[in-house]
Amino acid sequence: MHAVDAAPTPASTRVHAIDGLRAVAALAVFVFHLTWRSPVLYDAARPVTGHLDIGVEIFFMISGFLIFGPFAKAMVANERLPSTLAYAARRAIRIWPAYLVVLTTITVLAIADFDGTRGFLKHATLTYLYFDDKGGKGLALAWTLVVELSFYAFVPVAAYAIARTGRRLVGACVALIAVGAVMQRVVAYDLETEMWIRILPPRLLMLGMGMLLAAIYHQGEHTGALGRSLRRAAGRPMALLVVALAAFALLMALVPAGTDVGDSGSGRLTKELLQTLMATCVVLPIMLPTGDGGRWDRLLSHRVTTYLGAVSYGLYLWHIPVLHLFRTQITSEHVITAATGWVAGLALSLALAAASWHVVEKPLMDAVARRLRPARSKVAA
Repeated sequence: MHAVDAAPTPASTRVHAIDGLRAVAALAVFVFHLTWRSPVLYDAARPVTGHLDIGVEIFFMISGFLIFGPFAKAMVANERLPSTLAYAARRAIRIWPAYLVVLTTITVLAIADFDGTRGFLKHATLTYLYFDDKGGKGLALAWTLVVELSFYAFVPVAAYAIARTGRRLVGACVALIAVGAVMQRVVAYDLETEMWIRILPPRLLMLGMGMLLAAIYHQGEHTGALGRSLRRAAGRPMALLVVALAAFALLMALVPAGTDVGDSGSGRLTKELLQTLMATCVVLPIMLPTGDGGRWDRLLSHRVTTYLGAVSYGLYLWHIPVLHLFRTQITSEHVITAATGWVAGLALSLALAAASWHVVEKPLMDAVARRLRPARSKVAA
């Protein structure tokens, strides 16, 4: 998967570290969902683990950075923007095949419950949130994939719009972040907001932050004052860690997990803003690396961590159906029995994730890459 025999360059280290960060985010989401299903874990660790859905915010920021990266690089170099067709092919093959395998499996196992073929198609196409009638019950966390799909559609449109307005990359990304922050407040205080409004606009906060970091990364030394400030902050990972931990402590105090405080508009908004701050502190040293990155980079760039990052999408997709299979053990109030369910659930989730990567995801991505390579060569010629 990686050129392990070559000496690591700063660029390769950054890519490996992003994979490792994916692994951390996926494991955080696994523990978060486990917390709400296991009485033992809920009673013992809920104040901390009940807030590990921050992994989703991290995923969204990583997506913004990686999806927008090629567009930002092209704009900085004053080159033609990436092919929309090639972009769409890569994004489609990344999100749908592995998801459809899981969706079909949980349908066969009767874990999902759809309102006929139309209901299944709504979930299979990741459009079900746009309907008043959702078409039944599918994969619980597929809502994040609907958001991700909206990112895929939005980013190239935003990139072409930015390119036509003088390539003011950083300013455009800051504007998106501002729109996202405003929309976070709107949806936090009004649960009756139309669902199509709730899907993308408030998530521009996380997407925009990832896009901003991509713009600054590719601008390099030529970035403005904001970029220089963020690069200086990225060079102080321990200070960022302190800020992230302080924000986490504040979140636990102001919006305790499992209480009705988070059901208020102010509670929802506080949670989103603090989690965005924490996620930013976590990703900043990885997206804008300075020097060797220290222990955090080395940990995230380790072979084991990067492999877990590679299979993290499969882990994300499979873990809830697997936890459902082990629900008898996991819901036990006996610590040993519950712990057996936790370990078995993680082990099977990782095994299915590895199978998904090696049998479905990587072969298809490689096949698409091979098909697109001649087109790139022809353009270069």
